Amino acid sequence: MHNKIFIKRNMIRKNRAWCPLCFESWKEEGKEIYEPLIWNIELMKYCPDHFVPLDEKCYSCGKKNKFISSSQQVGHCGKCGNWLGKENVEEYKELDEWDSWCISNFKQILEFLQQSNNIPLRNFPNQIVKMLVNQYTDGNISEFGKILNVSMISEYVMDRSNITFEKLLNLSFYFQSKRQIEPTFSV
Repeated sequence: MHNKIFIKRNMIRKNRAWCPLCFESWKEEGKEIYEPLIWNIELMKYCPDHFVPLDEKCYSCGKKNKFISSSQQVGHCGKCGNWLGKENVEEYKELDEWDSWCISNFKQILEFLQQSNNIPLRNFPNQIVKMLVNQYTDGNISEFGKILNVSMISEYVMDRSNITFEKLLNLSFYFQSKRQIEPTFSV
């Protein structure tokens, strides 16, 4: 997969995160237990299927897990070995618009990257900024920067600086929510 995009932009969590409801339902249904890539993205705070907070600490020992451990089994704590699935999660809350939007858009981005073989990885996020500048201000970088009150837009468009995925999401969210524009993802 195109993991260079995420690693280069410090998008990957330092510790494992998981959805206890996913683990439990997969176990009960006899499905393969795995840890989806989307759980490892730092900005993802909630499970995209159950909309509950992703956990980072074991319920039994209370410790965080590194990604790779010599004693680690998928779905189990790398420290104490206990199962990380749960039938119920008490801390459920209604997602706000931003969290719902992040989940939806990260799913779209990952699906797009999995299906695309010809994406220039190095400046992929900047290409999205260029697309937004062209789409909303007919290529007028200055006008685009004024709308957002952001001075770095020309740096991103000219590839002199790289936009972070968090800033890119904020930018996209702004246009989707403030301008009531239907989000589309294509490069």
